[in-house]
Amino acid sequence: MKLKFIPVLLAFVCLGKLSHAQTTFTNNDTIFTHAFGPGNPFPSELPVSGLDPYTTKVVVTLHNVSIPSIVCNQVYIESPTGQQVCLFSKSGSAFFITEGDLSFDQDAINIPPTSYGGDFLPGTYLPSMANSQDLPAGISIDLNTFNNSNPNGTWKLYENGIISATTAEGHIASWSLTITSNNGPLPLNLTRFNAQKQNGKAVLTWETAQEQNTALFEIERSTDGILFETLGQVRASGNSSEVKHYTYTDRQPAAGGNYYRLKMVDQDQKTNYSDVRELSFASAQVLIYPNPFKEQLFINRAAIKGNPSLRIVTITGTEVFHQQLGQAALIPVDVAHLPVGIYYALIGDQTIPLVKE
Repeated sequence: MKLKFIPVLLAFVCLGKLSHAQTTFTNNDTIFTHAFGPGNPFPSELPVSGLDPYTTKVVVTLHNVSIPSIVCNQVYIESPTGQQVCLFSKSGSAFFITEGDLSFDQDAINIPPTSYGGDFLPGTYLPSMANSQDLPAGISIDLNTFNNSNPNGTWKLYENGIISATTAEGHIASWSLTITSNNGPLPLNLTRFNAQKQNGKAVLTWETAQEQNTALFEIERSTDGILFETLGQVRASGNSSEVKHYTYTDRQPAAGGNYYRLKMVDQDQKTNYSDVRELSFASAQVLIYPNPFKEQLFINRAAIKGNPSLRIVTITGTEVFHQQLGQAALIPVDVAHLPVGIYYALIGDQTIPLVKE
């Protein structure tokens, strides 16, 4: 198969001491998708060359996508150095995508719909992975995984329909990579990043072997591995050739999975991210259901000590609901007025992630 790719120079900007170039490469050969089994070709390959050796951002775009009537479909991408990122998996039900472009950007806000979660409309999305079936072990959902690696070489895009709803087939007309790279890595050598549980708290520790013009570390947390919020900041040493040690404590981790990463910022406002570390904490004793919810929540009062109130806040910490809890064994809570989105229920010292559908 002969590959056709078109490198297009989009922009060139200077940030601090490093030059950043953004270039788009496109494979114009159609990928034919199947209701059950891998696409053709599998994988689709795209050679990249002529870029500076350190990637700082990758955006993946699938052009003129049409994947009808497939309950479960997945697309993932592999870099020349072997890192793999899932763009989406098990997104949608028997509707799917009709002739539109899908872009995947780690700075996006939208998340692909999960099964029976609505149409997968054209737009820009965060990578996601609702089902790991048939995906490579250890695959990431973070496009920042590609950062600080050499983008030159052959990139591979895999498409796989893993559950059949009909015999319908579809296609991805073409796909492209928009890669931002520079001629040197972030002037910071992060040699260790660990997360440990201590007395119900999450203690994060990391160390650097070298720092040059570093400004700060932002500590970010997610409860689903997709949407991250900033918990706090730790000032960096700035300039050092010695090993430096840092620590940060999350005193109120959420019940269930907690995903932590470091956003490393230098004095020129250039940023990079660490790998993600996961800690799991025991489920809250307070039982709130259903979750996801629509119009009403129920709280099991028997597991609550004292007489706390219920607060519901957004992922940014804005309070959108407040109610003093009564003494009934099962307490109904009317939340029909809340917009669709992700929330946290706060009861005493308990923090429970919630999803409004």
